[in-house]
Amino acid sequence: MKRTSKERSAPMETLPPEIKILLREIEKEPVPERLLQLALQLQEALARRSRGEEAVGTAAQTSARPKQKVLR
Repeated sequence: MKRTSKERSAPMETLPPEIKILLREIEKEPVPERLLQLALQLQEALARRSRGEEAVGTAAQTSARPKQKVLR
């Protein structure tokens, strides 16, 4: 069951204004293609897991690129 935009925005109404602004700005940012691919793979693996299936082959689906350090 999909939530309506009003239902999705309801929790935002309780947030402080500065956080609402930041979240809106984040939503406007473009999403890199690789991140979308990884998010879809994760979603599929979680769906298989919830159905009780084995998450086979997810390691083989990931890129051969070396892992990058995340700067904070």
